[in-house]
Amino acid sequence: MINWYWEWMSGRIDIHLLNITDPKEKFRKVLQLLVDAARRNTDTPYIDEDILHRVIVREGSKTYHHKLVDNENNDGFFLSYKFICAKIGEIILEINPQYQYPKSTASMLIETANNNIYFAKHLPRLSDISDSDEMDKDIVKMLEEIALPSILKNK
Repeated sequence: MINWYWEWMSGRIDIHLLNITDPKEKFRKVLQLLVDAARRNTDTPYIDEDILHRVIVREGSKTYHHKLVDNENNDGFFLSYKFICAKIGEIILEINPQYQYPKSTASMLIETANNNIYFAKHLPRLSDISDSDEMDKDIVKMLEEIALPSILKNK
């Protein structure tokens, strides 16, 4: 299920970036897609994004935070997650080809987005984001403010 989620997210990114040429706009769109995956989307009635996202937030890191991770990694278990991080990393490199940490930043953004959605709902003292109608916008803004200055530095 976790791999299916990342494949589905990768497809969403591909579709939504088709007509966007500006790398910063691509980056912002990816952030929006990562955050709004937690919301039910009427364009895909066969997928309950809310439930799927809750599974990813609660169980996702457990898939690679355990003692057999190296064996599973060698067997290809995490290819979908690696692929989406690489895809986001490529967009980051479009913004600044000299940026040293594209994959690290991509995985950090994914984890930070998911954690802050979860924290806003369940552990509000761990986030400056509140569980409100503006939560998605606030998280995207926060992610941009964290990442873009670093990506643009020394460009």
